[in-house]
Amino acid sequence: MEVESIIKLYTEQFGSTPEYLSRAPGRVNIIGEHIDYCGYGVLPIAIQNSITIVAGRNKTSELNIHNTEFHRYPAFSCKFSAASDISIDGVSWHNYLLCGIKGVLEHLPHTTEVTGVSMLVSGTIPPGAGLSSSSALVCCAALAVNATLKYGLSMQDLASTCAKSEHYIGTEGGGMDQAISLLATENKAMYIQFDPLRLEPVELPIGISFIVVNSCVESNKAVGNQFNTRVAECRVAAQLLAKLEGLEWREIRTLGQLQEILKLSLTEMISIVEARLHKEPFSREEILAILKTSEKDFIQMSLSAKTKDNISFSLYQRAKHVYSEASRVCRFKEVCKSSDVILLGALMTNSHNSCRYDYECSCKELDDICEISIKAGALGARLTGAGWGGCAVVMVKHEHAGEVMKQIRDQFFVGERTGKEEGMFVTVSSSGAIVLDLMNSHNLTSEEN
Repeated sequence: MEVESIIKLYTEQFGSTPEYLSRAPGRVNIIGEHIDYCGYGVLPIAIQNSITIVAGRNKTSELNIHNTEFHRYPAFSCKFSAASDISIDGVSWHNYLLCGIKGVLEHLPHTTEVTGVSMLVSGTIPPGAGLSSSSALVCCAALAVNATLKYGLSMQDLASTCAKSEHYIGTEGGGMDQAISLLATENKAMYIQFDPLRLEPVELPIGISFIVVNSCVESNKAVGNQFNTRVAECRVAAQLLAKLEGLEWREIRTLGQLQEILKLSLTEMISIVEARLHKEPFSREEILAILKTSEKDFIQMSLSAKTKDNISFSLYQRAKHVYSEASRVCRFKEVCKSSDVILLGALMTNSHNSCRYDYECSCKELDDICEISIKAGALGARLTGAGWGGCAVVMVKHEHAGEVMKQIRDQFFVGERTGKEEGMFVTVSSSGAIVLDLMNSHNLTSEEN
């Protein structure tokens, strides 16, 4: 929906004129899947598809949230002071907005004045496609409240705040999605590292395009427990390896932290995984015996509310994926300097195979897209996002994009997927989030920068 139409609809629904517009883009991760929450850098781009919110203060103490697709996404209202009451078991669309709002409010002194706010939300990011529509909602809501109530948090502050506050809905992500949405640079990928948040623009080779292909299998990481199970398995793998290496396991939270303490290379960490962990899943009892700890202590130190009942843990495969994927990201970043597109494509395809076999977060549809693409002449292809559905990203030379898309259309978008070809598009690297002062017609984001 065009901005003018959104503003008009806001005025019709709330009887007032909106003061600010915030826009937060989705993202495609080029390489580096499921390693941000393990302490490793990733390499995403922001895309043109985005979430847009127009917002303004109201004369009540209410938070009012409407959506332009009101038949699909019901309106929500509550006292602004109750905006932080997010149910960990609830994944209604407005809860993602509440995550962003709660994060901003918690960042502020308790004496900060809070007034009512009305929001109208619109978006072009397909939900469940692995393009980070949920994180864009969180970021866009945080931007809207920050601007409307003039709180003055920077984009860098908001990136860290939104990464933490999305955990309130029960998703234990690492911060990539929020950072790229808020801080992306146009025409560049972004190498993002965490704790502390660091961003490095990366020039992509000239002459390549990225095709995004929706598998038509919805991926909702807050509903399925697979995502949080992988987070738990990575944490347990790090703690078990720490114990076996003679360290205090309770002080270890991530595989990245473990590598840093051991002062070893990624290749050496893979060797430790292969030497210390067996390929068969570890039972809960086996883990307790190795850690020499109690059930209660294990739950408190290693698991979350959504994984406390898990009884089996595939530690070898998860740790091997994380260390090998972190290595591929570093290699990809370096190879971009030489523009060896053949090697870049191979790194992407190897990444998908690791996601498929070691992290087990792919699905048949994503595998089919990748295989069709490679056979049609793509340089590389991989799932992007959490997986278990969502999208694949395919790297091609510009001149081959049409033929690769034709083969995907002819071989994948058939049968029950006929007519869903709009789920495939060529993307460019977009800029990050913006905030517009609608009353004074200027861009607050450019002022900050």
